[in-house]
Amino acid sequence: MATTTMTQGVSKVPEYFDIDNGLTVTSGGLTITAGGATVTAGTVTLGGSFVRDVVTLTATDTITQAEHAGRILLMGEVGGDAAATFTLPAATGSGDEYKFIVSVVNTSNYVIQVTGDDTIDGSVVVTNDSTDGGTASLISWPTVAATDTITLDGTTTGGVNIGDYLLLTDIATNQYTVSGLLNASGTEATPFSAAVS
Repeated sequence: MATTTMTQGVSKVPEYFDIDNGLTVTSGGLTITAGGATVTAGTVTLGGSFVRDVVTLTATDTITQAEHAGRILLMGEVGGDAAATFTLPAATGSGDEYKFIVSVVNTSNYVIQVTGDDTIDGSVVVTNDSTDGGTASLISWPTVAATDTITLDGTTTGGVNIGDYLLLTDIATNQYTVSGLLNASGTEATPFSAAVS
């Protein structure tokens, strides 16, 4: 099919259809309410703004590709005084990204962990005891080979400030990477551990 034009007022389209030579939406936008969209070849060019959904995690939750991948994940445990654990889906090499941002400081731990034999590699940069215009130390905490858990305790292991963040990417079977920027207070300690298995 060379060209298909659908004008305003179309109320029913086929359940499935092919577009052989491209699709152009000139105004009004394109909304996909279920099923998603897949581009198997070529390039997606974005000329306007790309707005990501924001999901607020207020308690322990299982993270899924459908509900959380590519979205901004706010760690916002109400009150900041109850532990909240977020378990990532099994790593498959999907390229999915999960960006966790502290929106409520929690001194009872935000924990991000993997499942099964998955591990996390990478490092985070941590600023310690930062004050406006003051002097602070800056360090990097690398993961270890068996890292499967990240703990932000709201003090020494990070998560002291709203805006602290971690980005986890599914790069291969059983493999996530991590990067991020955290603030810590007191005597810094690594946020990484092997606690799942």
